Amino acid sequence: MQKNIDFLGSIWSTVMFLPVFTLASAALSLVGYTMLGVEEQRHEFAVLRAMGTKPKTVVTILAVQSLIILLSSIAVGISLGVIITLMILMPQPVVTTYTILAIAEWLLAALVAMFILSLWPAVRFAKKPILEIMS
Repeated sequence: MQKNIDFLGSIWSTVMFLPVFTLASAALSLVGYTMLGVEEQRHEFAVLRAMGTKPKTVVTILAVQSLIILLSSIAVGISLGVIITLMILMPQPVVTTYTILAIAEWLLAALVAMFILSLWPAVRFAKKPILEIMS
């Protein structure tokens, strides 16, 4: 019995790396999307900066765009994840309050980390001089 439990434990620890890889790919995708959004809106931001808008405003605009994408994707992801896990994969799930709180904490930490990572292209863009943005 102990041999089987050890085997399942090693398989489970291997399977738990999948969410880490998924989170990393999602973070890279969000950063790529933000970089693409910055590049597409470069002229609009250049006009705003030329009119006297502070770089902080540009970062705020891009932060709100990233936050909208993050919140909508996490809502869909959590909904589908709960439905698939609790209704399909586990016929009679035993979920404690502690487990739910631990999962919620990890998801919130991942959300905050992805949001901070998505601001990197916006901050880098906001630090550029106006003439460099316009060219």
